[in-house]
Amino acid sequence: MISSLARWVISLSMAATAGAALAQPAFPERDAVRAQLAAELGLEFVAEIPADADIGLLAVDVQRSFTDAGEALYVPGAESDIATVDAFVRANLGRITNAWYTMDTHPRYYVGSELYLVDASGAPAPMFVDIDPADVLAGKFKAANPNHQANAESYARCLAGKGLSWNVWPDHGEQGTAGWTLDPVMETLFDDYTAHWAPLTARAPDPMMVMKAANPHTEAFGAVEALCPTGDEATQRQDLWLAELKDFTEAGGVIIAFGEAINFCVSGTLIPLAEAGIPAGQIILAYDASSPIPIFAERTRTALARAKDLGIRFALLEDLAVEGAWRDSSKGQPLLNYALPHTQ
Repeated sequence: MISSLARWVISLSMAATAGAALAQPAFPERDAVRAQLAAELGLEFVAEIPADADIGLLAVDVQRSFTDAGEALYVPGAESDIATVDAFVRANLGRITNAWYTMDTHPRYYVGSELYLVDASGAPAPMFVDIDPADVLAGKFKAANPNHQANAESYARCLAGKGLSWNVWPDHGEQGTAGWTLDPVMETLFDDYTAHWAPLTARAPDPMMVMKAANPHTEAFGAVEALCPTGDEATQRQDLWLAELKDFTEAGGVIIAFGEAINFCVSGTLIPLAEAGIPAGQIILAYDASSPIPIFAERTRTALARAKDLGIRFALLEDLAVEGAWRDSSKGQPLLNYALPHTQ
């Protein structure tokens, strides 16, 4: 019997030769990298979701900043990821009883923006590279605003202590801009999800929005907590959300996750979820619906290897069978403000 991976590799080859006939543009380089990494890491793909399992959908940063080809931080292949998810969810809407989506929510000026760091000559620090925090502490880079130098050094010490790099990005995810908003296909999908469940559940039928990265003093790739938490509760571990996910998985639910980008915000959310005690075997990464930022290839490999080691599972949505009948009610969300509450 041919394996899921072998079938996928064959389908990628066929798609590349028939690219002109596809409704979605082909991304052969991205697809080849995903197939190669799956083979090298020995990734195995879940074949089906059992009939007794509720499904929770976790959409990570499916925002125009990452899915729109005209945006500065566009992730190549994101539109095909979205199309794959859209088809899967519409075919299985009655089995998806919970949904959460994370929103990268930056101010214009923060530690990861191209406005924050400069080199010794005053030129902006380079984007799309891993900057060694030691270079900040040594004075090779400094805060563009001298008033923020002490924070820059404190942040650099935190990153160095965790073995992390300092990354600089073009403007993205800025709240109030078009780039911050959901991809239009995903927005319509979530609207339809809400409309489907509205008459069928006593709880709020909307997906829960989990906002992250709004504090200007620390980066936050994942939604569990910032890279360097501060006194701001929004940067600290989001225990209320974790408790909801724990309740969902303890009741037998499985979380199907996808989004952009797999080597930063997707893995930066899923790995901490597993490390925080959410059962890794009930977290499934939709591998054909999550693309990487191409230039950070080694980070992709490292993230996928760590996820596999933790026991996070993988699936190809195009092959994933969902067993059982549609549900007649949704778990829903509490009738609260869906953004995680913070103490004032």
